[in-house]
Amino acid sequence: MKKILVLGIAFALVLGWSFTPVVGNALTIDFGMVAPTAGSISYNVVGGPLVGTNIQVDNVVDVDVGSPLYTVINGLMNFTTGNLTGAGVNGWNFGGGALTTITIVGGVGLDLNSDGDFIDLGESIIIPAGTTLLTGNFGTATVTVIGPTFKIAGSGFFDTKDRALVELFGGNPALIPGWQGNFNISFNAAGLPPSTFTSTKVLSGDIVNTPIPEPATMLLLGSGLIGIGVYARRRFRKN
Repeated sequence: MKKILVLGIAFALVLGWSFTPVVGNALTIDFGMVAPTAGSISYNVVGGPLVGTNIQVDNVVDVDVGSPLYTVINGLMNFTTGNLTGAGVNGWNFGGGALTTITIVGGVGLDLNSDGDFIDLGESIIIPAGTTLLTGNFGTATVTVIGPTFKIAGSGFFDTKDRALVELFGGNPALIPGWQGNFNISFNAAGLPPSTFTSTKVLSGDIVNTPIPEPATMLLLGSGLIGIGVYARRRFRKN
């Protein structure tokens, strides 16, 4: 009986691994911001959220496969975290939840000489301007104090992507139930915890996303273990 169970578990694990869907490649979609960046980051209501307004997003790339560095056309990121959850000497902490938002809106094109016209040989607009490339909700967010005015905003969030953007990097949207991401954005702002602040300049940053794995492996493993249980019970009764 014990031998049957051990062999069955091993079989179920192999079955699950063998039939796990392949997303396409190891996608890590990285939106970049080149300093200085237009927009603002602020915590201007005591006990309220961290807010990012019209922060310029400049490019996007799949860093895992070394894809071309695509230009984000009129790219803007806006976000509102949950309310302040705490503050200490090193910074501010903010919550997440269903009422929080993060979006990146813009187009995607291949601008080989960075002149912004997309009309030269080999250049093209792939996704039209005004497309919602990313939309999601926060888990947590922080602002860390590095110096008298220099600060870094960081976060964790879950989101969905524009289908054409996923396909551009070789992903299959049907096999990706969602995305998990984070951003790190440096900026200048006067003020120390727990006071409010508004940025005087937003510097560089990255918004990084990876797919959330589809739970097919666990489903297959569960099915396999159920089958093992039925088989073992029948074997036991027969003996």
